[in-house]
Amino acid sequence: MCIRDSLEDALEQGICPLCFLAGEAEYRYLDALLYEKMNNGAIRAALARSRGFCRYHTYRMIEIGGYGTNVKLAILYEDLVNAASDEVAALRERGSTGEPTPELCPACRVVAETERTYISVLLTSLEHGEGREAYRRSFGLCMPHFSRAYGPASRGTRAFLKEDQLARLEGLAYDLGEFIRKSAVKDEAFGDERDAWQRVIHLYAGTPGEMVRKPVRDQHPHLTR
Repeated sequence: MCIRDSLEDALEQGICPLCFLAGEAEYRYLDALLYEKMNNGAIRAALARSRGFCRYHTYRMIEIGGYGTNVKLAILYEDLVNAASDEVAALRERGSTGEPTPELCPACRVVAETERTYISVLLTSLEHGEGREAYRRSFGLCMPHFSRAYGPASRGTRAFLKEDQLARLEGLAYDLGEFIRKSAVKDEAFGDERDAWQRVIHLYAGTPGEMVRKPVRDQHPHLTR
């Protein structure tokens, strides 16, 4: 699937399209690492420079992994633990590591690169009427991605994004008010506002990877042999 087709598909997912695309990229990266690239030198070197994955992606990797992930984690982190041991030993000798700040977690870097790529593709599509219509039919951007896309957009696209986001916010504010009111009276059926509390979470916090792509299994046997 080409980049443009991927964006069109993401616009139909009912969540922020950039959250969806970033979550998919995150899943593919960690899944490929666990099943195909355990001994990839470039990835192992990147992990050494970042001193492992960030907390979120460490646990996301456990969630994605299948049977045997415990052993794979041990393999990935053995060298890192040995390196950390050397650093701690050196601390006692010279009082300060003097080490450079660790690089960004490799999975975080994949997510950031995916976001940059698709922000550019989205902004290009929004220069045209067809792209704007597809965007209007979508969930739109969460606030974090809206802020990132707004700055580099052209003047005309910024005007479109501003008008569209404002209309969405005003509609959501009304739905939240109705949801609160009907929750209090309890004798009036909910309408479109019934999921307003969920939409506001997706709007303000975005949609994390684990909500975009979940492993298809009922249990997580990967922590035991």
